[in-house]
Amino acid sequence: YNCGYILTNIDDNTLSIIDFAILSKYQNSKIGSNVLNIIKKRATDNKLAIKLGAFITNVNAHRFYKNDGFVESNRSNLHILYEWKSDYV
Repeated sequence: YNCGYILTNIDDNTLSIIDFAILSKYQNSKIGSNVLNIIKKRATDNKLAIKLGAFITNVNAHRFYKNDGFVESNRSNLHILYEWKSDYV
């Protein structure tokens, strides 16, 4: 079923999440976490860091990413950038 989407890109040693959205009626159902776990496994298997950004006003996204182990790596007036690395990177 269609519950959202994710767009990624691999460049050098980084897997970038360009866009990631779960439809509101499917949020808080672990779908987003399950998708990120698949992405994390792919990154770990290929020794890649994961990077992504969220609009600074998107408080729910910030909570979600921090709870999933992402750490803030940078910020601008519009975005907060996050990074995740496995122990194997």
